[in-house]
Amino acid sequence: MAGRIRFYRRARELTVQGLARECTRLGMPELTEASLWNIERRATSSTRRHRRVSVEELLVLARALQVPPLVLVSAPSAARCGRCANTPPAGYTCNACYRATVTPEKGQS
Repeated sequence: MAGRIRFYRRARELTVQGLARECTRLGMPELTEASLWNIERRATSSTRRHRRVSVEELLVLARALQVPPLVLVSAPSAARCGRCANTPPAGYTCNACYRATVTPEKGQS
């Protein structure tokens, strides 16, 4: 989840401070800049200093990042683009949809 939070934050061109401000605006002041750094650190750190995310925090993060909550907690292969059923950041698409637009499906020409 940490890597997906960072991915969507960057795709939305938000800094950690900007995401913390948005979370506060949405009613979750506990998601401070420091706590968001600790959450995102989990993606790159093997230490146990990462922070768990509550369901309430997950819902606020998803809303702040403008993605369905399932996108943040799903296995990476389950996150799909708008053509597949979810909503990636503007300018992004999943590999399967990209291949479908580049390579016609069987029976199409």
